[in-house]
Amino acid sequence: MEVIDLKLPSRGFSISDPSAARCLVDQAQGNLGPEFGQADMDLDITVSLLLERLQQEEETRVTIYSSLQEVLQGDIKSLDRDLVRRIIHLASKDMRETQQEKDEVQLAAGKTLVALAGTFYNWVMYELQCHVGIMELPPIYFLITLGDVASAYALRSEPFLVLTLSKLRFVLRLVETDQMKRALCGVVEGFAQAANLIFHVGDESPFPSCRAADYGFHVLPFFNLMSSSWLTSEDLELQQAAVKALGPAMGLLLHHERHRNTVFERLPCLLQQYEGGVDNLHVTMSLSQLLEVAYDFEVPLPDGKLKSICFALHTQVCDIAQMPGSENQVKVFYCLHLLACLSPDQFISFVGSRLKTDKEGSCVASLSIFSGIIAADLPEMSQKKCAVVKAMRCMLGDQSAEVKKAVLHFVRTLLSVQGLDDWAWDLVAYIFKQSSLSRSQMVRGMEAGDLGLLL
Repeated sequence: MEVIDLKLPSRGFSISDPSAARCLVDQAQGNLGPEFGQADMDLDITVSLLLERLQQEEETRVTIYSSLQEVLQGDIKSLDRDLVRRIIHLASKDMRETQQEKDEVQLAAGKTLVALAGTFYNWVMYELQCHVGIMELPPIYFLITLGDVASAYALRSEPFLVLTLSKLRFVLRLVETDQMKRALCGVVEGFAQAANLIFHVGDESPFPSCRAADYGFHVLPFFNLMSSSWLTSEDLELQQAAVKALGPAMGLLLHHERHRNTVFERLPCLLQQYEGGVDNLHVTMSLSQLLEVAYDFEVPLPDGKLKSICFALHTQVCDIAQMPGSENQVKVFYCLHLLACLSPDQFISFVGSRLKTDKEGSCVASLSIFSGIIAADLPEMSQKKCAVVKAMRCMLGDQSAEVKKAVLHFVRTLLSVQGLDDWAWDLVAYIFKQSSLSRSQMVRGMEAGDLGLLL
């Protein structure tokens, strides 16, 4: 293998091996001591040398791209503009010309552009848009990078939503490979998140409903494909990409009344993914994005859909009861809190109905949900605590050890948040009854101190 030996002028510093590139990065960032030379090495020289290193064979180019990304994540406002153009040119060339289906160099080049976009956003976006036409599919790694840029710089990417998706709509009929479909899901996910963020922080356009309708028009063709054939694909990675994109897309479509029925009609397709091979956390996160928009913008959920969501989340609480504190569990309870705020009466009615089953797991899950709602002390539920207590009273006579433990946890939570009210005295009586039982009859696994905290 031919090695190009590059030296800093008058410094005698060689970067003929990959580890030396790491030294260049550290020097540029001021992380090396005097023995490695001047700590404030000129940024332009560092970047120039790293770009020269991209002449090396493929494995080395990936390493150098990684080092270049670290430099670009720092303060590069003073970087020579000719070097900026050169970075974009070389990265774009690698992304365009390498033909292997899964090429590390293409991925590394794309990540380099994402890092560069932190300071030179318009330059990078212009280059990406130049490769997105209306007559043929763009190179796949340009799509992947476009989605990553949209996700990383949401507020700056939102103005490009219509331009990007309007061009990609024309080539949807040409999409055949699952890899290309996954890339398109990433683009839709990134730009839909950007638009949702704009609406959340406050849309300052004179006609926000028109903007929502325009965005919805361009997202809808992708949403229809993602929620049907792409979601049912045999390719698990495509299913997961579609699930991750559905949440932001559904949230965006909810902003205009015209598209809401379509969203609610396709909602079961998302909930069904809990029973598939997709990571449940991705399903829950997409569902939370939909519910956040519904809550923030007071979009009412149809009665049947609210029950479907409650049932799916209740099942998740049953399934993850053995893994407290998991990321999915935290997100599930967050979704349940949003549902409680959206429709308190229907929420209490549904969760209470699950207490009337003869399944211990279902009862424990409902009590856990009620405990979480009480602990959150949600303003929308402040006048509904009495109704919650009324719904759970049917569990006071249950002899299951796990149910008793869940009831005591609920009471402790209620008393720590609410204090004593007239309608809570029977719960205090329940506590004294449990404390009077012999240790052999007490709740399995319950320490005496747990009851003591309640008295």
